[in-house]
Amino acid sequence: MGRLSRMVSLDPRTRRLRLPTEFLEIHGLASGTPLHTTTTSRGRICFFTRPQWKLLLAALPHLVPETGIDRLAGTPVTLGSQGRLVLPRSCIPEAASGRMRFHYHIEGGILVLEPVDPEHAALLTPTRAPVPDRAHGRPPDAPATSPPQGLETPRGDPLSIPGPVEPVPLAQIKGVDPDLPETSPDPILAERIAEDGMTSPVVLCGPRPYRVVDGLKRIRVARYLEMESVPAVIFSRLPARDVRALRYLLEQRSDGWALARRIRELARLRRNGVSLDELSRLARKSIRTIQRYLRVAERPDLVEAIERGELSLREAEQRMVES
Repeated sequence: MGRLSRMVSLDPRTRRLRLPTEFLEIHGLASGTPLHTTTTSRGRICFFTRPQWKLLLAALPHLVPETGIDRLAGTPVTLGSQGRLVLPRSCIPEAASGRMRFHYHIEGGILVLEPVDPEHAALLTPTRAPVPDRAHGRPPDAPATSPPQGLETPRGDPLSIPGPVEPVPLAQIKGVDPDLPETSPDPILAERIAEDGMTSPVVLCGPRPYRVVDGLKRIRVARYLEMESVPAVIFSRLPARDVRALRYLLEQRSDGWALARRIRELARLRRNGVSLDELSRLARKSIRTIQRYLRVAERPDLVEAIERGELSLREAEQRMVES
């Protein structure tokens, strides 16, 4: 038997793509089935079934506002014969040339294509976050709900996917023993939570004891600070595949989102008089790296671009040199 290839390719001129048989069989997809596709960080192209897309549109804006995931703007496509389809023009920029190859994998039922060529990845990465008009510019199938204003605001939706934010005792979270304090939490995160409280809810899945979908680091800090409970959004009776899909998309914040947050936190601490040596110890980075972070922090526009996944730290530094 020959080697199994987990790769697909397309010609950017025709934008024709054949989806992997594995993805089609998992969902039982047939010709004429509507799908949604979107491009996320690092040029990844993701494909969702219609039920998955409705779930994610209902859930993500409530869970991770202002972090880049909520700018998910998908385009409907229709599956043709033999698993073939034509990607929308918005997915493939005109500057793309040469046959494009992608590694693929399936996360929680989502098909994820990752460009093999770094140049193609740079071309496919969204250049800016779309700013939809609240009255007229909602994506297709988006629930017409107002954005949450605070932790006390109920965050339900027409599909009743996430519940409202509520305090959950640590003892009710699977694998967490509040009697055993955490010994090595993220020190910068711990200082921020100690000062400002936990302003972002963790994401849990029921029934009790709840499983952690997102927020394990914050839960560790809560144990370290001997907090009795944490604010949480709870999903009840959510299928395991949908839990994995949510977890995958939430983890896409980790590249730019976490770096931008760290840059801002270090800049704030430095303004408050914390020494470079202490910042190096807190962040577990060299002083040289801390200095790089602080230089980029002087340009909020570059930090925002890092947060959106448009720039790496090195690219942001290069922009500063060029300007």
